[in-house]
Amino acid sequence: MSCEPSASEVVRAICSRQGRTLKSLADELGISPQALDTRLRSSSMRVETLSELLGPLGYRVVITDGDKSIRVTR
Repeated sequence: MSCEPSASEVVRAICSRQGRTLKSLADELGISPQALDTRLRSSSMRVETLSELLGPLGYRVVITDGDKSIRVTR
């Protein structure tokens, strides 16, 4: 079992830290809160989708080859 947070957990944690609701994120993305919830509940999220969700929060996804990891950075 991995100790790494899921993409959904990352998005939710960043929203929480910024005092933002998922509804406000959905509004900024131009999607319904239900559509955002569906994306966050997905068992697998594409990097492109994660990047789209993080953009309005001021974060970006960085994929590095050296340690074969995906990082979320500001």
